[in-house]
Amino acid sequence: MALAREDELSYTSLESPIGHLYVALTVKGVCLLSLHCGEKKFLQQLKDSGIKVIRRDHRKGGFVVKELESYFAGELCHFQTPIDLLWGTPFERRVWHELSRIPYGETRSYREVAKSVGVPQGYRAVGRAVGKNPIGIIIPCHRVILSDGGLGGFSSGVETKKYLLQLEGHPISR
Repeated sequence: MALAREDELSYTSLESPIGHLYVALTVKGVCLLSLHCGEKKFLQQLKDSGIKVIRRDHRKGGFVVKELESYFAGELCHFQTPIDLLWGTPFERRVWHELSRIPYGETRSYREVAKSVGVPQGYRAVGRAVGKNPIGIIIPCHRVILSDGGLGGFSSGVETKKYLLQLEGHPISR
């Protein structure tokens, strides 16, 4: 990850049905949400990207924690949490923006996302961008599936993807 700008970050964590989550925030919003990652690895990832000041602060992350808890309780369908994309190429950011538009409980294929970002044959590039999404769940990369209805891959594991889709009421056919 190449850092777009330096920011002081705070971070918090929470237990969820899919494991322990770590959330990093700038003053503008969430910049990283790590699934299936220990605290040491999470902090190293931030340090490796050039972040110099990182503070654990549960108060600053309270809003996003409440939203995530509501999401996992099946009570929240749309996140209001502001995001702050510190990383990503212009193409990756276009893909992540498009992922944000996929409604709760629905899916899109990699090919459909590629068409919607203006590169109809770029479904593999879309797949790579989806895999680099720094704010999973809030930017719902789990809602992207294969054209044939298969789940495809997921950086946090296919079982996690399956769980998130089922939580949102999406039928799993394969």
